[in-house]
Amino acid sequence: MKVLDQSKSTYNAPFAKLCKEVFHARSEANNILKYLRPLVPWFESLENELNFENLVDHFTPIIHMVLLVWKSSAYYNTPARLVILIREISNTLIRQACQFL
Repeated sequence: MKVLDQSKSTYNAPFAKLCKEVFHARSEANNILKYLRPLVPWFESLENELNFENLVDHFTPIIHMVLLVWKSSAYYNTPARLVILIREISNTLIRQACQFL
């Protein structure tokens, strides 16, 4: 940036814009990782449950964690992103039901 600025390059403004977008994307990714990482063990336990009847015991903590993500995350609190989490839960239930049958 410094060299582009000193040389009065025409690439200075687009490169500065790109740097700003990368910084924003990095901040978003770090925030999402911070809030979704605690969900991983819950999704794994849901997926690895051997007894189909015990799956219901996993719903309350998972939905509670999803609610906490929804309320606390600066970037993962949109309906589109919530749909992704609910779809993952649904897909896991479908796989477990198929395996049970």
